[in-house]
Amino acid sequence: MKEDPQVLALKEEALRARAATGVITESESSSRPTPPDPSRGHPPRRLQLGIAREGGEKPFALLSFRPALQDLLDPATGYPESSRLEFMNLRLRIDPRIRLEELALFRAQSLTPVTRAGFEPSWKAGLIFDRRSSGAGTRPLGFRGEFSGGATVSPIPRSEALRVFALLGGRIDAFSSGEPGLLKPVLAGELGVHMRWNDHVALLASWERFRFWNGTVAPGHQWGSWLNASVRFNLSRRWGWGFSLENRSGASTWESGATYFF
Repeated sequence: MKEDPQVLALKEEALRARAATGVITESESSSRPTPPDPSRGHPPRRLQLGIAREGGEKPFALLSFRPALQDLLDPATGYPESSRLEFMNLRLRIDPRIRLEELALFRAQSLTPVTRAGFEPSWKAGLIFDRRSSGAGTRPLGFRGEFSGGATVSPIPRSEALRVFALLGGRIDAFSSGEPGLLKPVLAGELGVHMRWNDHVALLASWERFRFWNGTVAPGHQWGSWLNASVRFNLSRRWGWGFSLENRSGASTWESGATYFF
């Protein structure tokens, strides 16, 4: 049955008048998720200056610079929540000599919770030069490439403020410590918690248990564990203050300092 032309004209006029108001109904807005707006977020470059201490050593200064982009403790406004993407993160130790403590060429992580609508895997990857990978003692500069995958859940109904994740994967540790060709394949499992009370307070804690194989003349294997806990108070889009505690196979390090985004 053909609809009356006058009725069609009235419907079209009503639709045009509604469109001119710019009002979006609840059903329309829910069907169109709004992507994060980076212009509302913090600037991508980050500078950190703080103090740290390893075991019984004297405290020393740490200076860090990251050209881009976001980690799990930075303010989430304008960026995908519970994601990390960093390039060329540089850490210098000053005691009073200046030496390279870490150069993270690339770090990425995604902690997307499992929902009734479907499953999206959580994962992390990185290519990192640092001294902490090689343990205590002279601590030569080491390298590790890592990748792991798993799942994240949000135990609080209708809220993603708390996320619990489990990852399983591997990495390759390589460094020189007086032994020829020291190369360590590593199998690792990680359990962690990520919390955001609001855009100003974030916490990340994880425990990693791993088994590595020595690439020496007399191959062997060994168990180890890493424990990390960090909290950040983001006072504004540009300023923050953080504290972290780390234990790598019995060697503890704590640090605290200011963060500036620009």
